[in-house]
Amino acid sequence: MNKKLALYSGILIIVALGVLVSSPTKAVVVENRGSNIVSVYSCQQVGRDIKIRRASRDSEYVLTSSCRDAGHGMRDYVLTCTSNKQYRVAWRNCAGTTTSTTPSNPSTIPVDRVAPTVTITATPVTSTLSATGYYTYEVHVSADDATSNIRAVLIRVQNLNNSTVQSWWVNNISSSSRTDLGAKSLSQTYRKMSLKTGISYRVSATAYDTAGNEATSPVVSLYVPYTDVTKPTVTGQVLTKTVRLNGKLVVTPRLVSRAADNSGRLKSVVLYYTTTDWDGEYRVLKTCDTVLSPNQCTYDFTNAAHGYFYATATDEAGNTNQSTKIRF
Repeated sequence: MNKKLALYSGILIIVALGVLVSSPTKAVVVENRGSNIVSVYSCQQVGRDIKIRRASRDSEYVLTSSCRDAGHGMRDYVLTCTSNKQYRVAWRNCAGTTTSTTPSNPSTIPVDRVAPTVTITATPVTSTLSATGYYTYEVHVSADDATSNIRAVLIRVQNLNNSTVQSWWVNNISSSSRTDLGAKSLSQTYRKMSLKTGISYRVSATAYDTAGNEATSPVVSLYVPYTDVTKPTVTGQVLTKTVRLNGKLVVTPRLVSRAADNSGRLKSVVLYYTTTDWDGEYRVLKTCDTVLSPNQCTYDFTNAAHGYFYATATDEAGNTNQSTKIRF
């Protein structure tokens, strides 16, 4: 009995081994899927899509939940705000695109986490001031990505005087667009940036790749020299005051000049005086240096003087203007 049982067990083992050896390895259908969390400045759910702002200085834009190629083949992306500062990216194969493969560990699927590189330069292209007080600058931006395509590039110009930010997308393609710039590298020049004189600026560019990585260029600091061709305004006036001189009341003149400049400062206001005639030789009576605008410069005579006077005003750009001559 024991011999029969042993023989029967051996036969079963041999049959089982034969089945294992002779059966081919079958491919199975595997659906790639995964998710990750992305931190942003703000996130708002809008139906199936989300509206985000990546940084405080950025404009809001919409990211859509859809089937698209973001650098890893066609995937169905579902975007969900998990808080007002983060959103979750969940993906799986788009419908009808599951792949037949030998089972593998999903954690081994390669993911592009390398940010692109980006640089920007700004060079003045006009040597003369426009009628509205602006200079035109040429902006050149370069972006490269070794793994994915460059999806979009955003140029930012920050006015340091009032902290406002002006920005525009290269080729009007934003990072939320369903299309992209379609290349691993970008090098373009623009002549569309007008900067006002007398103001400091910070210029930068941010590049986004199709895998969702982004990088910002080193900041270019600019100061547009102030070019002022406007003369200050200046007027003269003769007032009087009564003083006691040698025991007697005497009416003496007070010369007054009022000046102002569009820059808010004046380098000097000078009062000139002569006792001869209208076109006589005038001498400097008083100088008021480095004054705020508007300004009043005065001179009081201590006797009953008579003559002619005028004033000049000079701003810090060197523009000078003269008041009308006054007889007193």
